[in-house]
Amino acid sequence: MLTLIKSKKLINAEVNRLISKYGFKKLTLLQEKAIPAILKSRDISIEAGIYRGKTLSIVVPLLLKIKKTKEGIKALIITSYSEQAAKIEKSFKRFYNKIVPKLEICSMGFTDLIKKEARQLAHKPDVVIGTPRRIIDHIRREKIDFSRLKMVFIEEPQAQRQEFCKDVFFIFSKLPSKKQIIHFAFSFDFQEDNITNSLKRPQVLSRKELIKNLPKVEHIYYITKNKIDLLKALSLIKRADSTLILCNSFFTSKNILKELKKYDLKIVTLSQSLTEKKIENVLTHFNFGEVNILISTINDIKKLNLEGISHLINYDFTFNINDYLERMDPKIIGYDLKEVITFIDEEQFAEFQTMQERCNVKIKKADFPKKESIIKGYIEQILKKIREEEDLNELQYFKKLVKKNVPFFLRGYFAAKLFKDTLKKLPQERPNFTTLFISTGRNRHVFPYDLKNLFTEKLKISDISIGDIRVFESYSFVEIATPLALKAIDLLSNSVFMGRKIIVNFSRKKPENGTVRA
Repeated sequence: MLTLIKSKKLINAEVNRLISKYGFKKLTLLQEKAIPAILKSRDISIEAGIYRGKTLSIVVPLLLKIKKTKEGIKALIITSYSEQAAKIEKSFKRFYNKIVPKLEICSMGFTDLIKKEARQLAHKPDVVIGTPRRIIDHIRREKIDFSRLKMVFIEEPQAQRQEFCKDVFFIFSKLPSKKQIIHFAFSFDFQEDNITNSLKRPQVLSRKELIKNLPKVEHIYYITKNKIDLLKALSLIKRADSTLILCNSFFTSKNILKELKKYDLKIVTLSQSLTEKKIENVLTHFNFGEVNILISTINDIKKLNLEGISHLINYDFTFNINDYLERMDPKIIGYDLKEVITFIDEEQFAEFQTMQERCNVKIKKADFPKKESIIKGYIEQILKKIREEEDLNELQYFKKLVKKNVPFFLRGYFAAKLFKDTLKKLPQERPNFTTLFISTGRNRHVFPYDLKNLFTEKLKISDISIGDIRVFESYSFVEIATPLALKAIDLLSNSVFMGRKIIVNFSRKKPENGTVRA
């Protein structure tokens, strides 16, 4: 059985089974506290804010408690968010046939198709997901029957809460008295017409209760010359539920976005320069789990309502102790933080060590992830995409083509060859580099790719052994893996390159500004 977050509270083995089948390795902070409480069948009110994990906190207890016996609505989910309704429906579908019998679900209020909803209600679905106003519409039209209702889930919105609560109270008046109500409050600071006060002896989970006995945050640092490759590797192997990458500029964040999107990772950038509507859209996708990685700067996220970050990556290191600690402030990123990762280079190590001692935080050193771990993470990423996004009918077409044209005993090798070819784009740990001086530059119409081809072809090496290439007016610098430096000098010095003899030797000059990089 898959072991989830270690908790003193016993989590039903069926919860483990459902969560692991869904594809998650860990429960979120909200799920860890909410699911066991909901399974006890008492009314419950949870100060959930925008903690991640509401969807499975609703779906998992429903699957365990609602049995498909007689026809009729057994569970009602009240939400104002169309994204949440779609996500709940999608989550149910991922469990169908594999784990549980199919439950009939009806969503209402998120389109203008009220007549279609009425026809769906006539078929007596098991679960109804809807906005308060649309549910009230169907109640008044006498199109909805709650006589078999067992559970009610309420997701309170951040805005217009008073109107929402009044609508919910009207719906309550039409429901049977014997039922369990699960209320996800945005905040308990809202007093007037509070839903919590209308529940029967509810168990109350405040934000303070949710964050009690949280495990300590683990601090890790990597020494690297190639931050982008390290970031790619970590993004593939960790597959964190929610990761925040902090850098110093929006330009850097755009570059990171471009590189990580090559691996089909769900990622977005966030900047205060965006319109308010776009910022709200980005946060909605992130908070509902449709996006797993968020890239931003510390200044850009300070004023935003952001919670549920499990992994924080300091892409650009800060020597300021207060800045380092501020990045982990729960008021900025919430209370789900489990790991802080910092990238530094060798020149920054001394200052980093001093800062570590002064801020009294133990930060462990880690090495570049092993190739096997990166490949495993990449395979899991592909499998996840097949399960969640790919059109299985389209894949079936290609599967038949392979079956028809590839002999049975070669199919495994055929798949292995295709996968091997895709592995070329995976990040790898780059070796230690030595900088070499080359006596040619822009005045001879030399570009970085010319020098890269010269070194890789003459030395018969791969691109990974070549680092930065900097071309100036009459000379250039090339970084090469240290074990290959002497060989490069022996082979290339006094050789003819682009019609002229060149000198290749160890660099003694510092590269200037205005470089051209490969």
